[in-house]
Amino acid sequence: MEDTQREYGDGDFICREGDVGDVAFVILKGTAELLKATPRGLERAAILSTGERFGTSAEHDHGVYAATIRAVGRVVVEVIPKPHPAEPLQAQDAGDSPSSAVNDEGREPSGPGLLDRFSDWYRAVGPGHLDLRLAQIVDEAGTDVTGQILKVLGKQPGLRVRAAKVTAQLVTADTPPEHISAMAEIGREWLKGAGGDLLAWGEVPPPGTSVHLRLVSAIADDEDRPGALALTSTLCLPIGFGADFAPLLHAVALAAAVPANERRRRTLRALLAKTLEPAGAVLRSLPGELTARERGSLRMAFANAVATVAVYLGSADRFQMAALNYREALEDLTAEETPSDWALTQAHLGAILHILAEHHRGADTLTAAATALRAALQVLTRTAHSRQWAASQNRLGLVLYRLDAHTGNTELLKGALSAYQSALQVYNRANTPLIWAEVLNNFAQAGQVLGQHLRNPDLIAKAADACRDSLAVRTRSDTPLLWAATQNNLGSALFMLGQLTRNGKDLEDAGKAFGRARDLYRKQDLR
Repeated sequence: MEDTQREYGDGDFICREGDVGDVAFVILKGTAELLKATPRGLERAAILSTGERFGTSAEHDHGVYAATIRAVGRVVVEVIPKPHPAEPLQAQDAGDSPSSAVNDEGREPSGPGLLDRFSDWYRAVGPGHLDLRLAQIVDEAGTDVTGQILKVLGKQPGLRVRAAKVTAQLVTADTPPEHISAMAEIGREWLKGAGGDLLAWGEVPPPGTSVHLRLVSAIADDEDRPGALALTSTLCLPIGFGADFAPLLHAVALAAAVPANERRRRTLRALLAKTLEPAGAVLRSLPGELTARERGSLRMAFANAVATVAVYLGSADRFQMAALNYREALEDLTAEETPSDWALTQAHLGAILHILAEHHRGADTLTAAATALRAALQVLTRTAHSRQWAASQNRLGLVLYRLDAHTGNTELLKGALSAYQSALQVYNRANTPLIWAEVLNNFAQAGQVLGQHLRNPDLIAKAADACRDSLAVRTRSDTPLLWAATQNNLGSALFMLGQLTRNGKDLEDAGKAFGRARDLYRKQDLR
């Protein structure tokens, strides 16, 4: 093969979003998919075919790839050097794009720039950056344990801890799960008025040997983000715990906070990355007298912190580390004694494995992800855990859709469609427009593939209708790349439908939809 040409096998990454590069590519043979990094992992935004161009360009001389491109089957590309290459860039601020801190082997870069920047950010952040309010906690005998927690957390970098002038116990062990979302909103309203970032409260349940802490962030998190805090999650600590637990509590608090802007996100990312090693050391030296529930809750909380860093950095190594800790947590948590924490750990594990499978396209990893998500859905219910249930259903649909691509088992596609339809029982255009539009787009992808396989025009038509509904929310002005992805999806559905029914109008409309998507990609130099 000529020096100016390269060949890639199915699943090989041609370039990654955020990587430094000084060449462009033109597809000579085959098909590739354009992927964008999201909190849910890499998601397909477009399909690129023969003759299409991507990579860096003379017009946009930034030296950094704007998208991740992955081969679908065998792909041959022509390599085009830039006419005036820029000086090599230093590694970007880790996390500016979720893939920017991962090299071709999925490892974090070890050069000095990344850690130096973390240290600079860490030193620059003074006390009080993250405002944690702690409600009063008393045991059955009336002993106040709030001061102990304030003392342990009071000297942690980037964290300001104050007693909260609120006595209401938002959620206790007796709170019905279906009331928890409403209680979370009460907590957020209180935080909004108090100007805090996090509210912590808890209880000392019988027999009084441990304190159970809960956290709510001022800004609601994405339920489907790996490591996202759930109000039902409980951090169980032995009564009388000391300063040796401070690094772990510090990491848990930082991971629970949802940043309001990019500046805050960068600061939290730097602080949290710095806390992982000392927090992990706490887990390695836990007192032997801890109960299984206490060990499990601490491991789950640490895994949430690791997963949050992994999302910030797009780091495959961190995702692997989070998966390991979630599995260790599941050795202590049980569906019978701690159903909510057990189910949420399974859901987080499934999400992590799905993301890792997208990195490596492994059928075994996808199968493990499906197993974990199905386990979570044995406990999570639409009534009691509506958002987590819907998020897990959507994630399960994505996993089953990918598994079908590996196995060709159409029953998996049927399972994916059923999972998406379940998620749409909770998500709607009025209350959750963006995620509603995303699930519709996911449904359309699976529906048209199954419809083509079964030669069922009605199913393909439903897929096209789902795309049209999604486009009512995914507009070119507000979400241009998502709009283009759904236009591309609509074009694919209409093309399949036109071929199956020999309807020229559908084929004509398919060409228009493809054209709209291509125009947007060219304008944004994602060709």
